[in-house]
Amino acid sequence: MRCIKNHPIAFANFIAIELMGLAFLMSVYDGLHEDWHFALVGLSFVIGAAIFIVASIIGIIVYIVKKAKAPNQQKQEKDFVRELVVEYMQNTKYCALYWITMIIFTPILPILTVHVLDNYFLGVTVITLGIAIWMIRTSKDAMEQRFYKVRNTDEFFNITSGESSDILNPLYGDYVHVYRYDSWNEHKKDFICNILKWEKALGAKINCYRISHDYLCQKYKHEYHPHFSNLILIPFSQFEPNSKNGPTLRKAFDRLSLIRFTELVDLKYGHKTSLDPHYYIHSDKDATLIPFAAGITNSSTLGGELRISIDRACGAEDKSKIYHDCLLVIKNAQPTGADCTEKPRQNDYIEAFYADRDAKIIDMIISRELPPDSCDYDNDSFDDTGYIHLRYSFDDMQWYWDGSCDTGKTDEIFSKISTRT
Repeated sequence: MRCIKNHPIAFANFIAIELMGLAFLMSVYDGLHEDWHFALVGLSFVIGAAIFIVASIIGIIVYIVKKAKAPNQQKQEKDFVRELVVEYMQNTKYCALYWITMIIFTPILPILTVHVLDNYFLGVTVITLGIAIWMIRTSKDAMEQRFYKVRNTDEFFNITSGESSDILNPLYGDYVHVYRYDSWNEHKKDFICNILKWEKALGAKINCYRISHDYLCQKYKHEYHPHFSNLILIPFSQFEPNSKNGPTLRKAFDRLSLIRFTELVDLKYGHKTSLDPHYYIHSDKDATLIPFAAGITNSSTLGGELRISIDRACGAEDKSKIYHDCLLVIKNAQPTGADCTEKPRQNDYIEAFYADRDAKIIDMIISRELPPDSCDYDNDSFDDTGYIHLRYSFDDMQWYWDGSCDTGKTDEIFSKISTRT
């Protein structure tokens, strides 16, 4: 009944095809002698054809109207969750059995019956074709219905207030997914509970934390977009993922969630362009950071110092330690090497970085957009980015930054997902 309700036009076409197939069967039946028998055959075919034509016209009109309507966010989110369900079920045994059944039933059944039924082949073919079309049209509904094993999902969620530094501080750097409560409660909680059930990772309770937009802004001293209001936070580590179910769960949760909590907090960093060390919160004269694949936001030579501001860097000893809005001050920087006439500039990217405090040498590989007239459009391997190797000798160097995050917990989860057997 649910499939019929969801696809009334497709169901009408199904009935129409079946009526026409039935008419073909009756037309070759040897027992037809009376006039009303032939009238019944013709009536069945005419009714089936009429239903098919009318349903097809209505279907075209409905399609055009839907395309003309403005997109509904709630429906879009519901459809997105449904696509995730279908995508997941396509890799299960149920999906394989579903399509094997249709393949066997549709083309093979008429062939097997051709010698038995002889003249009835056309009618059987039309009837089975109608069934096949209906199965294809409602396949997503079948997958969705099979996916949702757990119906009463509310009992599995333990939602508590997350508006506490004792809760949020440990979550920063951990692998935590964020959802808006309205869409989470409407569409996503059922998906979360059931995919955990399928992947044998559903425990007695799923711990969630709820925070408001006001608290988020107050806690991190940043005016977040109103879209980030009334949020649900779900730590991924509580599901104890392994190499078997971890990649599947990670992909599903990443696509389903609004953003990761660490990334949400990091939105407060604005890619600072200041070259004044006094405008940065933290510093350590012995720190050595590595700005790998980092964007240069500003650069200048001031008083014999080369100053470069970048959006992010990581620790030289601990790659899981991430630093945001950084400034590198190189005292008495003297360019050496092949590209010594070049200088780092805004919108360049640092692809590789090496600093040796003892030898007082800094090496950088920088990628830079080339002007359009310098590009070789005739080359199949055309690349509009140029790479520059910069080397400096220096007297001293010092790093400044506005914030840092230890992503060790996230890295540990990724390691378990990829290496555990």
